[in-house]
Amino acid sequence: MKSDAMEMVDTMMSVPGMGEKVKFMGQSTTMSRRVILILYKLIAKGVNDKEEPGHLLENIPQDVATELKAFADDCLEKAGLVDFNKGLNKLLAK
Repeated sequence: MKSDAMEMVDTMMSVPGMGEKVKFMGQSTTMSRRVILILYKLIAKGVNDKEEPGHLLENIPQDVATELKAFADDCLEKAGLVDFNKGLNKLLAK
């Protein structure tokens, strides 16, 4: 059974306009590599953990989770952090 908070999140995600495309990464938008790496980690953790009961993202559609993951991967690649992230994951696994 869904909690009241989860039902509220579902409602907010369903309001008109939530599916509209928004230009986010324009030429004038810049982020530090640190922010990009943290954003990548947060998205990856959120998408991977969404199967846990009570998780904030448990009710998002799979296509939205896939789009979020693709966005995070693209940001990581554009920042030149793919190999850095792989090395970091190896360090954290020990």
